[in-house]
Formats: sequence, structure tokens, C-alpha cells
Amino acid sequence: MISALINRGSDTKEADVIFSETPLIIAAELNPNPEIIDRLIYHGSDVNYKDKTARAAPQQAIRFKNNGVVRIMKMNTK
Repeated sequence: MISALINRGSDTKEADVIFSETPLIIAAELNPNPEIIDRLIYHGSDVNYKDKTARAAPQQAIRFKNNGVVRIMKMNTK
């Protein structure tokens, strides 16, 4: 599904207008699959971007105990 959205031009860096969350932040919160996180990062998602509450994707992955996702984030954090 992620590949199909990206291939059709979805912007992996675009944040929502309410909380300023990117697809990567939302995936870090709700998705335990590191492969999805890896794909979003590969296609330009910024691991260090912070939403309106000053939380970045790695913080959200830790908060939601997505350990596999945390490992991928650590490898891609500047």
C-alpha cells in the first residue's frame, strides 16, 4: 500500500494541518512494521522533523514501544 501511494505521487514529507504530523510520525506511533518506516525514510521522510508538540518520529516510536521501528530510526537519525 505504501509503495502504491508513493508511486502515485504522495508526498512522504507533507504534514497534516492539525498536528503537523508527517506520515513517518504517524507510522512510528501506529505501525510496528520496520519495513514501512524504512520505505518512508528511503523516499525522503525526515526522521528529525518535529510536529506541533515538538515530538519527532523516533520519540513516538519509543513512546509506543515499537522496538523494531526504533532500531530503524536510530540507523537513520542525524
